[in-house]
Amino acid sequence: MRVEPCFSKLGRVLAACVVAVLCLATTPPARVDAEAADAYSTGVVLNASQVQALFPNNTYVERDRYAVLRSDSLRDLQELFVKAVFRNGLRPAWSPRFACGKFSMVFVATARLAYLAAHPEARAVPELAVGEVWFMTGPNSAHAIVVAVTERGVVYWDPQCGHEVAMPGDRLAATFLRKF
Repeated sequence: MRVEPCFSKLGRVLAACVVAVLCLATTPPARVDAEAADAYSTGVVLNASQVQALFPNNTYVERDRYAVLRSDSLRDLQELFVKAVFRNGLRPAWSPRFACGKFSMVFVATARLAYLAAHPEARAVPELAVGEVWFMTGPNSAHAIVVAVTERGVVYWDPQCGHEVAMPGDRLAATFLRKF
């Protein structure tokens, strides 16, 4: 897995601490739900307010509860995503007819379906904490990738490239939508 550098090691440690403090500072605290733990989730469940608190603005939170993603499961979810795209006769690479927004949407849907399938007997499974993030890349252009709340904090994933990406300050400032 290739990760684009974004922050110094100290910056990454501080960012992880901020995420942890935000998760702990909201009430009720994050809790471990043994039923939510599996190959995709740590078992930690956040409420909607806790997810909302991780992001300063422009965030739409749809559900009441979110399962924190295992960051190492992103590669497995990428494989499921690629299979889903191939199954529909498309090549998982950039194309004007199947652009970033569609890739991100399909990745999120595939991840959430895989998580649901891992809990066939559960009555009320929390939503997997993975969503779309949109940001401006120029005056008239935008880009979409995947955002996930993981045990390492907030992680950004580009399903078109199949790897974790950095979100430098200018991209974060240009973010106009996060959809969980």
